[in-house]
Amino acid sequence: MEPSSFKKKLKVLAGGVCLFVISGIFAPREASGLEIESITPGSGTVGITVTIKGTHTDAGFYGNPIWGTFGTTYPAQNWTEVRNDPDESTFTYTFNVDTQSYGTKVLTASEYDGSNIATTTFFILPNIYSCELPSGPVGYPVTIMGNGFGTTTIRIDFGRSQTITTASGNNNGTFSLTFIVDTQTYGTKIITAYNADNLSIVDTTTFFITSKIYYLSPTSGTFGTTVTVLGSGYGEQNSTVTIHFGLTQTITSVVIGNVNGTFSATFNVDTQPGGSNVITATGISDYGIPLATTVFVVLPEILSVSPERGTVSSIVTVEGRGYRETVTIDFGTHYTITSTQASSYGTFCITFIVSTQFYGTKPITARWLDYGIIRPAVTSAFIIIGRITLREPSSGVVGSPVTITGNGFDGTGTVIRIDFGTQETITSVVMSNDNGTFSITFLVNTQPYDTRVITVYGPTDNYDTTIFFIRPKINIVSPPLGIVGTSVTVEGVGYGTQTFCRVGFGITSVIRLDDVGVLQKKTSDNGTFSAYFYVNTQPGGTTVITLYHQLDLSIRATSTFFITSKIITVDPLSGKVGEVVTVIGNGYGLGTTVRIEFGTTVTITTTTTDKHGTFSTTFIVDTQPGNTRVITARDLGPNPSLVATSVFNVQGKIAKVFPLSGKPGDTVTIEGWGYDGTITVDFGTSYTITTTYIENSGTFTITFIVNTQPYGSKAITVSDIDTTGISSLDIVTWFKVVGKVILVSPQSGVVGSYVTIEGCGYGTNTTIRIDFGTQQTITTTVSDDIDGTFSTTFIIDTQPYDTRVITVYGPTDN
Repeated sequence: MEPSSFKKKLKVLAGGVCLFVISGIFAPREASGLEIESITPGSGTVGITVTIKGTHTDAGFYGNPIWGTFGTTYPAQNWTEVRNDPDESTFTYTFNVDTQSYGTKVLTASEYDGSNIATTTFFILPNIYSCELPSGPVGYPVTIMGNGFGTTTIRIDFGRSQTITTASGNNNGTFSLTFIVDTQTYGTKIITAYNADNLSIVDTTTFFITSKIYYLSPTSGTFGTTVTVLGSGYGEQNSTVTIHFGLTQTITSVVIGNVNGTFSATFNVDTQPGGSNVITATGISDYGIPLATTVFVVLPEILSVSPERGTVSSIVTVEGRGYRETVTIDFGTHYTITSTQASSYGTFCITFIVSTQFYGTKPITARWLDYGIIRPAVTSAFIIIGRITLREPSSGVVGSPVTITGNGFDGTGTVIRIDFGTQETITSVVMSNDNGTFSITFLVNTQPYDTRVITVYGPTDNYDTTIFFIRPKINIVSPPLGIVGTSVTVEGVGYGTQTFCRVGFGITSVIRLDDVGVLQKKTSDNGTFSAYFYVNTQPGGTTVITLYHQLDLSIRATSTFFITSKIITVDPLSGKVGEVVTVIGNGYGLGTTVRIEFGTTVTITTTTTDKHGTFSTTFIVDTQPGNTRVITARDLGPNPSLVATSVFNVQGKIAKVFPLSGKPGDTVTIEGWGYDGTITVDFGTSYTITTTYIENSGTFTITFIVNTQPYGSKAITVSDIDTTGISSLDIVTWFKVVGKVILVSPQSGVVGSYVTIEGCGYGTNTTIRIDFGTQQTITTTVSDDIDGTFSTTFIIDTQPYDTRVITVYGPTDN
């Protein structure tokens, strides 16, 4: 018989087997010759290993296969038969229960041709053979698989939840379904699977509900954020759940108020390191310690920036929390201006110095490096405002330069304006850089004495101020030097408005001003002052002029006037050698020695000045060349520049004429002082009877021979002749010309002979009487009407032998 025909027949036979049940035990009807002696086990779940043992009493059956079926499993399987005894055949067959529905399943054994049928039964029990994961939290999907169940609807109970889900049955008694773990307490929960129409078809397994934080809101935040934590899978009602957060043990706790093991807790984020911080919810249960964790991200925040605005170089303190590891601060355009390490709780406090940047709001960024990873930065802000960094100098006078430098002002192309006191926009500058710095210089303009505000304005409301103190100043002293009596104009600036000021000059504390001689004078509205005074008698040299406030002597300024020396008196202004000259001067040092120089004489005399710098002294004109000679009064004290000069005219003086009278032909010697240059001597009617060149000392000695001139006093005139030929000095003295017999011819003779006599030095056109020996008036004649000469003869009258005197008489005693 073909195997296929056998299988069909076997199937029919199997279908005709009659079974009966006694007390739930299935007993097959025995087949002749073929017997199933045992089945082990007699019941079990799908997949279990079953062993069948049987016998066959027919020895002729030995070696033939046995075919068998199990429940609904077709076609028949070849059960291999093993004989141990040739006289008796036994067999053993082992198989695994395949997938079939719940209940009694018949095992049928037969010969290959379908004869000798033997049967037994196996009871398939329901079995949950798979639960994918044995544990999980509420909300977790659980997939279970079962077999050996009935063909009707499968119902699943889970813990305290009946019919958590169902599944439709199928003919092979299997199911696979998924349900979501519902809200129940922590611990082991029974999963029960059974057929809805037969509760005896049932199997169970277990699932362990673990704890879970299933809701966290928000999941990140900064200090103080209120955090809500919801959990499931915790202990029974009235058990406690403790919340731990980051570094904080027990930030809060809550008592479970329900039977399903859920809780709800809230807490406020405390000081923690930045980044992920673990939230742990720990409960109490008979099954152990329910515990679940989640993560809350603590966000960094800058708590404070102090101050919130300031200038470049300000010290800024930044405080933050929610950081970890290295905290780096960026400021405006300055990347990594400073850095620090956060504390274990994530806080930091750090300072930095505001770097040079232009005006405006600058971000302060605190970023942190978390184990090498740059975490998101948190930004605050600091407003850089303008600052005057230098004002040099801090005080000064009108006209002095002031340098202003600043930073924290606007960038390139903007205009920085400088106001000074009452002067708006005393100067301005166009910014040429983007770092907000500038430097500018202006001159102090005319403003009253006092503290003046310097204001630097940017194009917005960005400005800064500093102060400058205007001090008084004497800006004009004109002339800067002069002699006693000079009119000096004094002008000042930087004084108070409409205030009275006085002028001190040297040893005079208050000098009279202007022609009206007032002691004080009022300033103008802008603090200027102008007056003049006359230099009074004071020691010469640099003399301090003090212009001061009448009531506040601290408001004062000084300048100087140089009192020059002056010879105020030379008396007389001219004179001759040997005469006394008086010299008076002022503008010299106090109590100093003054040397008087005269002409070529370096020190003709010295004197000492009084407390006012004046002196009075005399000297005797020494031998000097004639004409104008300089008198120099020189201060020998600490100020040698105190020198004044005047002039004295040294007049010529004929010191000596010898003889004072004489006859024509006599030699006359003239000595003189006080001459200079070429000297000409005129005598009587004779011009330039002689000349000479003066010596350096101005003295001269010269002789001339009395020429023929009429009797009488004749002027001797000594003259200086300069290079132009003009006589500059005529000095006259007198010489008396007396008569002289210049010819007697013959000089001897006899009585009666003629004697010719000639003479000169007699008056002009006068009668000349001639006596001879004892004879008075032997003759007379008339002298020449021009030169006083005469010539006449007489006859020797009778007189004794001997030398006789001839006497010629003019009309006087000549």
